[in-house]
Amino acid sequence: MGDTSLWQSLMTQELNIPTLAEDIVSKSKQLDNLVSKSNSLVRASYKLTLQEQRLVLLAISKLDSRKIGSHPNPKHDQMKVRISAIDFAEVWGISPKKAYEELREASNELFERKITEIDGKKVSKMRWVSKSEYHDGEGWVSLTFSLDVLPFITLLRDKFTSYKLSMVSGLRSVYSIRLFELFAQFQDTGILRIHLEDLTNMLEAPYTRYTDMARRVIRPAVEELRLKSNLEIEWRAITEGRSVKTLEFKFKEAAQGKLDL
Repeated sequence: MGDTSLWQSLMTQELNIPTLAEDIVSKSKQLDNLVSKSNSLVRASYKLTLQEQRLVLLAISKLDSRKIGSHPNPKHDQMKVRISAIDFAEVWGISPKKAYEELREASNELFERKITEIDGKKVSKMRWVSKSEYHDGEGWVSLTFSLDVLPFITLLRDKFTSYKLSMVSGLRSVYSIRLFELFAQFQDTGILRIHLEDLTNMLEAPYTRYTDMARRVIRPAVEELRLKSNLEIEWRAITEGRSVKTLEFKFKEAAQGKLDL
């Protein structure tokens, strides 16, 4: 027994295999990472798959904006983030095998994804990343955020939203994640009022009728947030004439605390 323990100890040291305790600490640190976005990015129009959303959020949480500084032309490597399949699996609670597949798929498509920002009559479009590399066989991806999107995720001093990565780690719907971010933006008041058309455009949801938005987007997202986030949520549709024009959400932290996922 003694020889076996010594062999295992030597193997762990030589291969630098983390212990269970180290794994837990590593995961805990990652889940404590902050995701910070400007409020305009939170409310911008874009559509990502769940895998792409997870990749973007994890990358933002790892981005060290202090290294970028206020220089108008930050170095290429200062905008670059490396995500391993192991990191991806730990944070999002999936198997390493599935993480490899999702990471490869997300990195392949993310370069083509755009963000549309509307400021009055001005409409601006930008890419999330200027470069995406997947290293097949090694199980990691490197993302380089575009210069256009960088001001929306770094050096944020006002009008921004922050939350811990752990607060969305259990969510399985892109709509739930986006709705959570809107709630986080209005956490001081606990009330979000938003035009139905604005919400539909933000999510780039493929529905034009309120009944479809309610059935396929809002109700499922609210239900998932109630089950998996530390939130109590009530919402209602506000009509003008015969049409639903505005949605009102009232939310607060649940007294019983977050459920184990």
